[in-house]
Amino acid sequence: MAGVVVMISSSTVRPLTSTRSDLTKVHLTPFDLSLLQLDYPPRGLFFPKPNPDFHLISRLKASLSLALEIYFPFAGRLAKVENLEDNTVSLFVDCDGSRAKFHYAEAKTISVSDLLQPDGSVPDFIK
Repeated sequence: MAGVVVMISSSTVRPLTSTRSDLTKVHLTPFDLSLLQLDYPPRGLFFPKPNPDFHLISRLKASLSLALEIYFPFAGRLAKVENLEDNTVSLFVDCDGSRAKFHYAEAKTISVSDLLQPDGSVPDFIK
């Protein structure tokens, strides 16, 4: 499975509208904090090459923008506050609606069949 992945574009997507002014911070629980120590496995979606008239990337960005309305913390940023009075640190998600990263890459020499096992099942390292 030797192939080249080319980054086509990298951009940010904002929520469609900013109507969630009632919740500006989501404080992290001790369980949330324990997950920050784990390596996050990046995920990607694979699509067959669409008809050029379908405008897949613009549709995905529009869908993400709409989804960020409901799942607004995903458009926020992890923030840290140093509490000088008790010498502690607090972490929270600042739900400022700033943006979510959107990367578009292309792998012309790799197909989905290159990632599947001979019986058609998905290998554990991809799940």
